[in-house]
Amino acid sequence: MTTESAFEKNLKINNELEGKNTSTPVWTPEKEESLLKLSQELENLKNEYARLKTIYDDMPDDEEKEKVTRVEEKINKKRKRKFLTVLGLTGALTTAAGLGWVTNSTNKDVDKSGGTANTKPEPGSESFKDTTKQITKTETKKNTLDFNQEVYNSLPDPAKPIYHRYYENSPTPDRGYQILDKKTATLFIFNKENKLIAKDTVGFGIDEGDAKNTSKEFKKGIRTTPSGVFMLSNFATQKDRDEYGDLQLSLTGISILGDTTFLGEHQTYRKHGQFKIRTKKLNTPNPKDNNFSDGCINIKPENFQSHVQPNFKGDYSELIFVLQDEKGEQSGKKFDSEKLIKDIMPMMINVALKQKDHYEKIIAETSKMINNDSSEINSLQKEHIRLVKEYQNDKNTTKEKKIETIKKKINKLKNKIGTNRDSLTKATQERNNAISKSEYAKRTLSNRG
Repeated sequence: MTTESAFEKNLKINNELEGKNTSTPVWTPEKEESLLKLSQELENLKNEYARLKTIYDDMPDDEEKEKVTRVEEKINKKRKRKFLTVLGLTGALTTAAGLGWVTNSTNKDVDKSGGTANTKPEPGSESFKDTTKQITKTETKKNTLDFNQEVYNSLPDPAKPIYHRYYENSPTPDRGYQILDKKTATLFIFNKENKLIAKDTVGFGIDEGDAKNTSKEFKKGIRTTPSGVFMLSNFATQKDRDEYGDLQLSLTGISILGDTTFLGEHQTYRKHGQFKIRTKKLNTPNPKDNNFSDGCINIKPENFQSHVQPNFKGDYSELIFVLQDEKGEQSGKKFDSEKLIKDIMPMMINVALKQKDHYEKIIAETSKMINNDSSEINSLQKEHIRLVKEYQNDKNTTKEKKIETIKKKINKLKNKIGTNRDSLTKATQERNNAISKSEYAKRTLSNRG
């Protein structure tokens, strides 16, 4: 005698409710499609639950616990909907009032795989597993950002909240970011989708700890790369341009001790035979070899070209987080990424507002030039019409030359206006970007304050 499965029993109940012959199960393509969709949604929720549970285990607090609870509730609602789909109860809820999951009765024979009424299956438990057809696992998130569990687990502990923060509520939307772990001499580089695109071995300041950097090039002073958070910009002096070309960024920000700090991130320093010495140290497995600079972060030129240049605009809207080394941790000052984000926001707002004022000045000046040139073209066109009429009545070389001269002036002014309009469009975009950056920084400061 063949034992009837739970799934076959569900089909039989469905057919009986619909008044169908129970010997031939009725399973329409529409039901199949609906079930597949619900299975997919349920699978996505389970993946999200696993991700949030891992984060909660690492960072137990009320906010993370609430997120886990909300996902659990969504999972159970989806399971109920899926159960009803299997039974085909869309039009027969009243008839099925005796079913435990619908009416909270104690009918324990309704769903062997999903538990009974008054029982909340835990995700990950045996009763939580699907017994229906499985489909390909696909992540669907409200945002398009990446969260990779393996990447999260591989990060140093102080970096994990940063990665999670950028996934859930980025402080700098649509921008990449970097995390420097001085203990391992590793620069983690993330693109604007929150994907880890590189783990580069880098060099940094000779002196350990987080004291303010006071060094000059190869002169005495404190040569630290203090932990903190810094904006990345493409600002550079002519001397730096000559030395590093385009393979450099400036760091402007706040150290963990609250000091306003200016550093650099550039290709490996080349003068005084340092390129060979530093490259050799970068290639050794010992991270203790990598504290060799006056404070700037040194990156191999090929890595800067491949990983940094394509992913960072250098417009003060991208951040780099520098984690503490052993000496910094011994100071008793805890690395708090949320506090650092809060601390950097006023500086980002200030820079963004200055950028806005700068581009608004360009917009005003460019608009004025366009208007003046347009007025001049109108005058020249009137003069051109007058000369053409005169020339038709009295054709002579002098008038012909004047007409050609005016045509050249008009074309030159039109080209100039075209160039200025392109500049105006670009300046308007940059102005709007600056406004967006300042507004988002204000919201971040307000929400996290």
